Amino acid sequence: MPNFHIFNVEASNLRTQIYGSEASTALKTDTGGMLQIRSISDIVSVNNDTPANLKTQIYGSDVTSAMKTDADGALYIRNISDTINVSGTVTATTSQSFNESNNSDVPTGDAFTALTAQDLAQVEQYSFAVYNQIASGNSCDIKVEISPNNTDWFTDISSRTITAGSMDVFVPSRWLRYARLSYKSTSSGLATTIDVYFQYQN
Repeated sequence: MPNFHIFNVEASNLRTQIYGSEASTALKTDTGGMLQIRSISDIVSVNNDTPANLKTQIYGSDVTSAMKTDADGALYIRNISDTINVSGTVTATTSQSFNESNNSDVPTGDAFTALTAQDLAQVEQYSFAVYNQIASGNSCDIKVEISPNNTDWFTDISSRTITAGSMDVFVPSRWLRYARLSYKSTSSGLATTIDVYFQYQN
């Protein structure tokens, strides 16, 4: 069997020196065994260590060209009038605007009468509000109709009664290009006066 016995077995004699990159000199320690660290105040030599030679160039996504500066070191910014090509889907978000069209002091009659139709081609949300003025003490009936062509009409909201001094709001459940509100007295010969509000966002 091989003999792995160490002939010199005294701990004080079992010593190892550790070397760094300088193979001729072991790591330096003091008499107490403390590792000596080079002072950070020592001068470190750098080749071409003048400010003109110590340069760093910064690159963007194009690694073949550094960022462009002028003779004074100012950064060039691409002209914002340049044409920018965009591929894929672009979604534009715009804020909504509020508008209204009102009819005040409208007298009711015994038969349904329609107000001027509203064109909803550019309208996103809308509603009608009707206030029955209290002075007459009489009620009125209101319905809302919709149309694809401003000629043929379909009743979207059937007749609802509004008592004197009350208000109701009408929001059609279906959408066609045109919508109008029609009104009449609930009882023949008992007229009232209404205020009609058409409000919308586009």
